[in-house]
Amino acid sequence: MLKKLSEHIQTEKLIFSKDELELMARLPGLLVEDITIKPDDNNNLSFRCMDPSHISLLDVSFQYALVSKFAFRTDDLENIIKSFNADDISLEISDKLILENSYEKHELMQIESSDQNTPLPKIPYDAIFRMQIKEFYKVIKTLYKNQKYDYMTFLTGINGLKIKCINDFSNTEKLLIADRISSNDLENAATYSLEYIFPFIQVLNSNKLTKNLEIEIAYSNEKPLKLSVYQPIENMPKICFYLAPRVEN
Repeated sequence: MLKKLSEHIQTEKLIFSKDELELMARLPGLLVEDITIKPDDNNNLSFRCMDPSHISLLDVSFQYALVSKFAFRTDDLENIIKSFNADDISLEISDKLILENSYEKHELMQIESSDQNTPLPKIPYDAIFRMQIKEFYKVIKTLYKNQKYDYMTFLTGINGLKIKCINDFSNTEKLLIADRISSNDLENAATYSLEYIFPFIQVLNSNKLTKNLEIEIAYSNEKPLKLSVYQPIENMPKICFYLAPRVEN
């Protein structure tokens, strides 16, 4: 359904890089078909969404001041962004979204916003590690795409962060090259679905803005996993992904 708007609409105009707009479209598209962007408590452009099964959650914000909220279908925006070159792209927000640069212009109708309150998990994590996104992606791709594992277990030991995968045909253990940010003396272990982890890491690895950054891996026994992009400078987007653990019956 198209959004019904009053005659008096506040127009905003923001300038983004193509990489930023790709993240704005592709990240929520992992979990939902449409998304509402709105100001967070600091008036920064942000969105938060959860997949229909309530297994995974995304919390993302960009360092751009925003007054009003807007909503769109993620596939529609992603398809438009693909046509642009690498120049900066202006986004005008009114009853529709107007995206343009020096070479082209596109209009995208807003949809009715679904402004749901999605609380974030508040968890004191027992283990936090950090490693390069591109290195983590290589590991996850090998386990999920090549070796066909469905689940991955994170294990904390005296040597650092280890992962373990088991299926009916094989099992794999691997020590990751990761910096220990914090961990207690417990041998933490938690299992998560690669079906959800792989697409998220794939988006980060394919985007020029994030592929050379680090990913923070936070987990505890039978608690949700938190994967967050480490922000080396203040103007980077904040990207956090939460995933419920697999609990054995």
